[in-house]
Amino acid sequence: MSLGASSSQTPPGSPSKAADGAPMPRPQLLGIHHVRIPVSDVSVSTDWYTEVLGLSALLIEEEENEVVGAVISVGDGPGIGLHHDPSRAVALAGFCMVAIAVDTSETLSKWNSWLDQIEVAHTGIINGPLGWYIDVSDPDGLIVQLHTPEHPSVEES
Repeated sequence: MSLGASSSQTPPGSPSKAADGAPMPRPQLLGIHHVRIPVSDVSVSTDWYTEVLGLSALLIEEEENEVVGAVISVGDGPGIGLHHDPSRAVALAGFCMVAIAVDTSETLSKWNSWLDQIEVAHTGIINGPLGWYIDVSDPDGLIVQLHTPEHPSVEES
């Protein structure tokens, strides 16, 4: 199936029916495994994500004495891959690449104060249709949202 093709088409080589001719059910997906983020300098970005947001560096990939990738994580959540790709990082500046969950709006308020204290560029707390959030700019200007699972009421958003 090519990009943009109708979802009713079957990808080449994929069986549409079981051996007995019965329609096959759609297989289950488990969730997000990882997200890839292009960055101009993997070392600088890895340091920023670990020092500012407290993420853990799980893997650093080097090629010919240059860091070209890193995998960072928030607890047991999906991994975030930082990949050396300066032109894409520039093109995506200002775009939200990933939203990281915080437990409550009170915790989000503490993040707002923390980011003020360490002088990291960010918005204030925003009431969005899917919860409260703060947009934080990473070293390339890509946006990372800190987001609550709480949804404001219709009157609040």
